[in-house]
Amino acid sequence: MVYQAANDRRTQNSAMLYQCLRKSITSKLHAKVSVNPACYYLTIPGPTPQDPVTRCRDGICFLKAIIDETYTNTLNNAAVARSNLATLAQ
Repeated sequence: MVYQAANDRRTQNSAMLYQCLRKSITSKLHAKVSVNPACYYLTIPGPTPQDPVTRCRDGICFLKAIIDETYTNTLNNAAVARSNLATLAQ
């Protein structure tokens, strides 16, 4: 949130990372990741209480959401495969 609030080069890098990741993943994976936008949308308060709050998509958090989704699915798929192999008839 610090670099998003700073609105500098790091903010731009994060926005570009989000765009690159969004364009490079499948629509199926995006549908899974977009179920929980709180993982990659940040709420940035204004410098003073009178300033509006900004919501922005963070590229690094979006990458983490993608990794979390794919890693969780990989572990689940491996567990299902092991279970299926263990119950095969001999």
